[in-house]
Amino acid sequence: HENRIKKVAAGAFSGLGNMNCIEMGANPIQNSGFEPGAFKGLRLNFLRISDAKLTGVPKDLPDSLHELHLDHNQIQAVELEDLSRYKNLYRLGLGFNHIRNIEQSSL
Repeated sequence: HENRIKKVAAGAFSGLGNMNCIEMGANPIQNSGFEPGAFKGLRLNFLRISDAKLTGVPKDLPDSLHELHLDHNQIQAVELEDLSRYKNLYRLGLGFNHIRNIEQSSL
């Protein structure tokens, strides 16, 4: 929280399979800053990437998520493919974004 993280490399969390919560708020990270496989092997329940520079829901997040907080970003749209794989998701924070379009059945 409140670092200067701009990039999360593939395998950045390898060996941390028991971790269930990551707080990455208030970092200048953009969607392109998440390399494919950045969260591979994690069984996260909670992920917060608020107060960042995201323009969309990040791809390739762990399917185990129960809570995803993306408040205070620059997200403009939520598409079906953004959230459909998160079957355990019960809390989604998207407040204070620039959302203009939510695709049918995406929530």
